[in-house]
Amino acid sequence: MKLSTTLVLLLLVGGLIAYISGYERHLPSTTERLARVNRPFEFAPAEAADISITTKDGTLKLQRKDDAWHARAPYQDRANPEWVAQLLKALNGLEWRETVARKDMGKEDYKRTGLGNPTALEVAVLAEGGKELARLRFGSKAPFEESFYAVQPGEKPDKKGNEVLHVTKSTLPALLSKNADDWRDIKLVRIPADTVRRFVLTAGTGAIEFTREKGKPWQLVKPLQTAASDERVNAVLAAVLNMDVHLNPAPKPSEKTPNPALPLMTVTLEAEGQPAPVVITLHPVDAGQEVPAEASNRPGHFLAPQKLGDFWRLQPNHLRDQQLARIPVETVTGVRLRSLAQPEVVLNRDGGAWALKRFGKLEPGNQERIQALLDGLNGTQVKAFVTDNATANLAPYGLDRPFLEIEWITKETSRVLQFGQGEQGVISAKYQNEPTIFQVSPLMLSISPPETLKWRSGRVITANLFAARRVVVAEGTSPALTLNYAAMNAGWSGTLAGQDITDRINSAAANQLLNRLVNFDAVEWSTNRTAAFEALKNPTLTVQLLLADLDKLDGEPRPLTLTFAPAASVPGQKPTLYHGRLNEDPDTFIVDRPTYEALTAPMLKVDGEQ
Repeated sequence: MKLSTTLVLLLLVGGLIAYISGYERHLPSTTERLARVNRPFEFAPAEAADISITTKDGTLKLQRKDDAWHARAPYQDRANPEWVAQLLKALNGLEWRETVARKDMGKEDYKRTGLGNPTALEVAVLAEGGKELARLRFGSKAPFEESFYAVQPGEKPDKKGNEVLHVTKSTLPALLSKNADDWRDIKLVRIPADTVRRFVLTAGTGAIEFTREKGKPWQLVKPLQTAASDERVNAVLAAVLNMDVHLNPAPKPSEKTPNPALPLMTVTLEAEGQPAPVVITLHPVDAGQEVPAEASNRPGHFLAPQKLGDFWRLQPNHLRDQQLARIPVETVTGVRLRSLAQPEVVLNRDGGAWALKRFGKLEPGNQERIQALLDGLNGTQVKAFVTDNATANLAPYGLDRPFLEIEWITKETSRVLQFGQGEQGVISAKYQNEPTIFQVSPLMLSISPPETLKWRSGRVITANLFAARRVVVAEGTSPALTLNYAAMNAGWSGTLAGQDITDRINSAAANQLLNRLVNFDAVEWSTNRTAAFEALKNPTLTVQLLLADLDKLDGEPRPLTLTFAPAASVPGQKPTLYHGRLNEDPDTFIVDRPTYEALTAPMLKVDGEQ
């Protein structure tokens, strides 16, 4: 064979292989072909525009308009979108379990399929323009579990022109058999809650109106302008949007008697995407009865759950913001506490840490207490809204001369919350230059002590561990225990009553004591220093920490001496609190018994202990 002929043949074979491989790549696989045969319908639910369901009672026609399904016959109303979605999904997922030729069935066998019954269930789905997406007729139950006989009208008959019968496992017959009225939408209105911008409850001449901007909380605008409770307003809104209703048959005179003592109520909803406000009308009934309701954007009369009867009891105060304060804690740069009996407490935050201004100087503030104050104000609930009258007499509430003012300052603004004590010790509060007076729990005052010392950092000693040289502990009249610390190797040596006890030192206990002392915290600073000074004349414990000056190697070590004495004692019982003082500091502090006992814990090993 000539070389040229061989080359031509090779090119032809290569082209054929390429063609076959390219063509077959676009052909369905055997599995796909079987699936297409066994699954008669394949369409996207969004393609469906018309649905008709025929039962023995008639034909229900559904039509999609503006992304919503509506019944057009035998009545006009919004359809249940969940059921429509379920129907379309079931049709798309339907599979033939078995296929039988009509010619293989006897007359009685065919009769038992129910497919010849003129009242058999039938469903058809059309796209825009009338293109048929699916059509199916169901007969009787088949011998298999949850299976039914079915035919696909319009399907190509067999070679002898006989209808092809199928057996399918499906829940569609139960859905299609439902009464046409059952296909009505069970939700009175279909509006996404987050799109509602205006919400009005009107009964008689009274109205409660709320508005909000996108992404912002609800505001009460009528009958007064103030912050609303997002949680409560959203709960009422959810009750409106999520209520299940059913068709209201014409009531007999003796049933569903309106309550003449209450007016009609309307609920107005203005939402994004709605061409006009949706108005829901609720009719008053006696307690325990379903509430007749209508909506302006759909025909028909419905019955809503009896719980909606609670709407007539709603008052503006029920839906107001129940939170005493909404402080933007992270952006607060200053806090001021002013009282009648104490100097102003000045707290400033710079760089994340709070500082207390005292005697013209800044010192570390009590970070935990300041945070607890701000969080506590945000967490305090209003007990009652007393009045919103701007001209109200403040004297009965003690707010003409507030005993406490708390101011928080941000870069943008500041707010002042005032507290007064009125008749029978009731604690009231109001914001400066605002009319509303609240009643609050007196317990919240525990987070806002007016004494400046209370806002000082609880840290009594802050020292560098490597600067520690010696710890001396003297309890009562017992000999002082001296523990010498070598920072280079973290080693200990010591004496007790003039005797070397280095070998007996429990290094772990000594390390714990030292770590506690270099970062020593008080429970509280004393506001009654007179009692503390008197008690500390006879201290029950003295602890001295000797610190070297790491910046001056030849400098003299600096002693820090803590003295302690019981704050109060009951005969036969250990004190629970102890006064304390550092050197000659004019301020004294309080520690609890666990702290005191940690300072007096045994530092020496007992006999036989390693």
